[in-house]
Amino acid sequence: MIDERGARLYARLSIHRRHVDQAHAIVRQTLQVCRQPFVACSFGKDSAALLHLVMQHRPDIEARFIRWPETNLLGDYERVINEWKQRGARITILDLTRATLDEKTPGRWEALRNTSPADGQFVGLRADESRARTITLAAHGHLYRTAAGYWRSCPLARWTTLDVAAYVVTHNIPTLSAYTRHGFESRTSSRVPRAAHSIREQALQRLREDDPAAYQQLVDMFPEISSPF
Repeated sequence: MIDERGARLYARLSIHRRHVDQAHAIVRQTLQVCRQPFVACSFGKDSAALLHLVMQHRPDIEARFIRWPETNLLGDYERVINEWKQRGARITILDLTRATLDEKTPGRWEALRNTSPADGQFVGLRADESRARTITLAAHGHLYRTAAGYWRSCPLARWTTLDVAAYVVTHNIPTLSAYTRHGFESRTSSRVPRAAHSIREQALQRLREDDPAAYQQLVDMFPEISSPF
């Protein structure tokens, strides 16, 4: 488990400092070509590190977050968002719903982009998260422009989970309490994943163990998840 102690030890290494310097360079490069970007933020560990990183260059950068009916049952998002606001973060919250947990919502990212005018976004995509993300970053690089002229920037592309953990603890960044309880390898989500995603059962089981009352509220909201694991 990657805990605070392990993260602080890693933060001393030159490889971590090099990765942080590279990320800052990507942010600077992005801001040279993109006039009005925002940070796509889930308030998980990656996007929290990303938001802090970008705010070092543009303190008034807008962070956009999609909130679902179950979001505040899945983690202490409200606390984290309030702490960010106290630090001066500009946060726009887009409230979305869906009829069932397995309903696909492909239009959510377009809705997030269209909340207000923007010509690009920073995202906390990292190659070491999955093979699919490795392929995506290999194909497009850390900064690319779509055919429609929209910029997508991934400053954390080459970071590992240890890099994220080290950056979070070094800068005392507001993050979900799940990382304190379960380590920085933990996967968090502001909505219940669709059944097709392998992390769904893990997320629900962890919620049931950590916060039985919140789990029961979730079952009341979405009875389809009440079957035993």
